[in-house]
Amino acid sequence: MKHPDLQYWLLKYKSAHWTDEAIAKKLGISVQEVSRIWVQMQEQAQRSVANGSLDLSRQFTVMAYQYQLIGESLKILGGALGNEASLEEIEKLIDEDKKASAERIRSQLIVLRHFQFEDPEKVLQDHLARQAAGN
Repeated sequence: MKHPDLQYWLLKYKSAHWTDEAIAKKLGISVQEVSRIWVQMQEQAQRSVANGSLDLSRQFTVMAYQYQLIGESLKILGGALGNEASLEEIEKLIDEDKKASAERIRSQLIVLRHFQFEDPEKVLQDHLARQAAGN
């Protein structure tokens, strides 16, 4: 019986230093098939290195990991932006001295001006247009 993930298991067994005979028996193929498939896999690996597809695959993996990190960072930022101080917390920072109260508020809370929504697609298009005009 031939195994559906033949190349996967062949690589796994070869990496574990199994003999071709043991691999052939385990996978239900001939020793000659083990040798032929192994040579094909090595040739494909060499082509992948030579034509850059291995580097492309690695770059994609790095980008996917970075994308995941961006997602986690956005969750952290979203949680922080949604963590508004309560009125009671703000009131505790206020006393008769307006200047001291203002300094306490600024040192213990994040105080921002009102946020005005901007369309990120439009912002990007404007940025690209400015770049193109500058070249």
